[in-house]
Amino acid sequence: MFGMNDVGRPSYDEEATPEKVKARDGMLAGFRRNYAGLLDVCAKELPGAALYLLTPSPADDQKVYHRNKACVQRPGCNAGLGRCAETVREEAAMPHGRR
Repeated sequence: MFGMNDVGRPSYDEEATPEKVKARDGMLAGFRRNYAGLLDVCAKELPGAALYLLTPSPADDQKVYHRNKACVQRPGCNAGLGRCAETVREEAAMPHGRR
């Protein structure tokens, strides 16, 4: 479940409060920032290296998880992973060492 922690999975549940939406956006912005930083370090430390970038795998956001006797569903989590995947694609299209 590559990327699952980066998307802020606990902020996805049946009630999308403004606070949870803000938390999601913050997690996704952090993913973008960290991913770009990682690629910058790779470009600097490994000049000329071939990099193969992987997008996060999709998740079943309709599954009901049973935690502490409560049923939890994470609707929209897959869309968040899709936004992470788009970040990866955008970064892959950029020249390395661009910053």
